[in-house]
Amino acid sequence: MSLFGCRGCEAKSAEIRRLGEQLKWFEEQVDRQNRRLLEVADPRINERLVQADRLDRRPVTAAPRAAPDAPLLPGTEPAPPPAWEVDVEG
Repeated sequence: MSLFGCRGCEAKSAEIRRLGEQLKWFEEQVDRQNRRLLEVADPRINERLVQADRLDRRPVTAAPRAAPDAPLLPGTEPAPPPAWEVDVEG
């Protein structure tokens, strides 16, 4: 702000404000696109989209994955190795 109200200085300040608002809008658009990209990059996106269609377009959050050292559920244990072997050389 100048002491005598220079029109050039006021125009410059207005242009800087306008560009700042435009830059803020562009940053919001980039953030929105980044969030969308992360959502689409999810390997289970197709399941979530199908569920969203079934549930009237309300997206379902992905379930947390079990820790690798978590115990197996009953009935999901791996099968024991077979008691016989195949001889492929003879």
